[in-house]
Amino acid sequence: MASFSTSLAIDALTGESTAPADPVAEQILDAALAQIQDFGLRRTSIDDVARRAGLSRITIYRRFPNRDRLIESTFMRECRRFIRHLDAAVMPLRTTEERLVEGFVVAIRTARAHPLISRLLASDPEVLLPFLTVRAGPAIAIARTYLAARIRQVVAIAEVDAEQVAEVLVRLALSFVLVGESCVALDNDREIRVFARRHIVPMVTGATMSGRKTSIKPRSLRRHR
Repeated sequence: MASFSTSLAIDALTGESTAPADPVAEQILDAALAQIQDFGLRRTSIDDVARRAGLSRITIYRRFPNRDRLIESTFMRECRRFIRHLDAAVMPLRTTEERLVEGFVVAIRTARAHPLISRLLASDPEVLLPFLTVRAGPAIAIARTYLAARIRQVVAIAEVDAEQVAEVLVRLALSFVLVGESCVALDNDREIRVFARRHIVPMVTGATMSGRKTSIKPRSLRRHR
């Protein structure tokens, strides 16, 4: 999986898949995801996915040239789903604070409960953890770029560096996902909201620095009405 990090970052940002967007490709990705979640990466082969999808090996190879590309594409699709899920949860909200708080809650809850992440942490930590720790640069870059763009949509304060704030938030969320033991009750949405209002909102909006209240930029509201 040497090319996973770079290709994932590019794919998730553009929303384009390296595999053809056709029903058979989706069927294959569904089977690959189910196989990984049930048995882990080591017990996921092209043969396993073919049996699970009810397709031939040739059919799979026509769309995914090798196992690594199939696994990468499976992860890419989950990343796109995560981003769509997060956007769907926060973009209808009208205030900056609401979007920041609910976005943080949804991101933490979804990542901690995601069956793919849970399975890989349990069965293949030696594969997953490097991409979330010592080799996490590309993964952090994709999340930072996505989040910084959303911050710029809702916060118009010159003193706030969207890229830097986004990186802090990504690293914070990542640590909460990887290490569940915390003084913050991570299994309690109400407690996470309290944490986000006290710490995340001021960090993003610069409220403690400028004393100014922030709201959604008019252009952002028009876009999502």
